[in-house]
Amino acid sequence: RRTSPTNSSGPPVGDLVGPTKLLSDFLASRSGPVNLVSDYDADGLSAAVLMESFLRRRGRPFTLRTPVQDRNIWDTPKERWLAPDAELAIVMDLGCRGDKLFPVPTLFIDHHKDNPPSEGDLLYAGYHREPVPTTAGLVWEMVQDEVPEKKWLAALGTYGDLGSKAPFEYLQ
Repeated sequence: RRTSPTNSSGPPVGDLVGPTKLLSDFLASRSGPVNLVSDYDADGLSAAVLMESFLRRRGRPFTLRTPVQDRNIWDTPKERWLAPDAELAIVMDLGCRGDKLFPVPTLFIDHHKDNPPSEGDLLYAGYHREPVPTTAGLVWEMVQDEVPEKKWLAALGTYGDLGSKAPFEYLQ
């Protein structure tokens, strides 16, 4: 079962909107730099490199910030995670609390059980699926058409969180 992205009120953004269109529409909403923030484990870093590869292919400027030890980005200074020129943010594998994290529209991509995002933000999650995909797997769903040669990153992130026996096509 595919989990639809949610907005702040909780209902699906659109059952007919696939993950690739969701990402494309989100990026089209602003033309400036994108700020990426990801966890530092195998899943989070693989998700970040997948997203980075996608943005590079599209010629979109971005910055990547990865917390080395402090995974709780809500309780640390926002300037540490958000570049001053960022117009959008994508947070991967760090959860979604439901309160406003950044003053720019933010797309949360995560496989953990999360709260609905705050007003103006989006959450693309997989925790309602069986089996639950990793964050790298969710990002792969969004970018695979543009960077098919990076499938190994989805596999690496999945191996890091779930091991080699996880039942996902990109592990083959």
